Amino acid sequence: PLQVRRGRASAGSREPATTYRIGFGTGGIANPLYEILSRREWLALDNAQANRLAQLNTAYRATLDSIWRPVAAYLGDLPGVYAEEAASGRYLEARHATVEVLTKLAPDIRAVLTPRQLRRLPLPVARLLDAQYLAAIRDGSIIPFAEVLNRGDGGLANPMVGGTVRFT
Repeated sequence: PLQVRRGRASAGSREPATTYRIGFGTGGIANPLYEILSRREWLALDNAQANRLAQLNTAYRATLDSIWRPVAAYLGDLPGVYAEEAASGRYLEARHATVEVLTKLAPDIRAVLTPRQLRRLPLPVARLLDAQYLAAIRDGSIIPFAEVLNRGDGGLANPMVGGTVRFT
């Protein structure tokens, strides 16, 4: 359940919409553009690449804001007694929209990077550029290593290298 009970169904002061926008503003999904840009030197991004990624990041952040600002306002304005399913539904709709935007944006991000840069991406960032992974987390977080435990081969699929990362 969403953490909106404080100041409503439980003791404490009610959180303002800003708190929800900060807390839920990405649907719990990291911004891969920020992660890539913060590793600019390590990935050896040239100026053209960094500029293009920064443009994509600005547009992505503006889109996220347009998705999550109304949800945060809705959650902040909830009365003391509210329909928890409706509140959770609004959150889930916004999360779905976030995943959809990122799924559409991922090919543009990958197109900016060289194959070597894509291989150097940390696995959590690389996965955020993979449509299959994004579909898997659409409704909520998944246990990151569950597939390793279930497969039993000691590896973790890495979509950027088309293979498996082994932990031995």
